[in-house]
Amino acid sequence: MSVSGEFQRCLRECLDLLETAAPGGGAPWAAALREAAARGRENLSAGAERWLEARAGLAGTPPRFGAPPDGDLFEARLDHVSEICRVILGR
Repeated sequence: MSVSGEFQRCLRECLDLLETAAPGGGAPWAAALREAAARGRENLSAGAERWLEARAGLAGTPPRFGAPPDGDLFEARLDHVSEICRVILGR
């Protein structure tokens, strides 16, 4: 899989988890994930940069998950996406 494909796949996994485990409880996160995906389709570096900025800005407002394991899984997936973004950006 390409780096771009992995970036999109990971964003989609995060979005899917939000939609199933925190419906309505993570709207700002879902919007940021969708925006990063859209930008990433046009320009991978811009999408990666957007995601890192969005995650930093949303750090104080975690989504509300019904079960703690879902929150832990979401956090792990966010870390993976952020790691991919740093690789894309050479950081």
